[in-house]
Amino acid sequence: MKPSELTKEQHYFFLTFYDKNSKVPNIKTVIYIGKNILTEKKFAKRDEWYFQDAESFLEYGTFSHMTKGEEREVFALEKKDLSSIYDLDGLIGRLKKIHS
Repeated sequence: MKPSELTKEQHYFFLTFYDKNSKVPNIKTVIYIGKNILTEKKFAKRDEWYFQDAESFLEYGTFSHMTKGEEREVFALEKKDLSSIYDLDGLIGRLKKIHS
């Protein structure tokens, strides 16, 4: 996805593959949290977009409000990695291409 298309606290799908031929998908539902939220812009070497696993987000809210004992997964992606993030329509389209 393009960075401008992301909406905070909306769900997206992180698509990776188990195989080198990109035929066996691994899909994880994630929530977009924000851009450069852990590093001040002046100290950042590159922009990062943060996503959190949907389960912990729905139970506890954003990871910045969680205690250390609560389990969560947080992903920091660079711009080039956003090509693995899809909305529902984009995911369906990508999966159709895999199996056509």
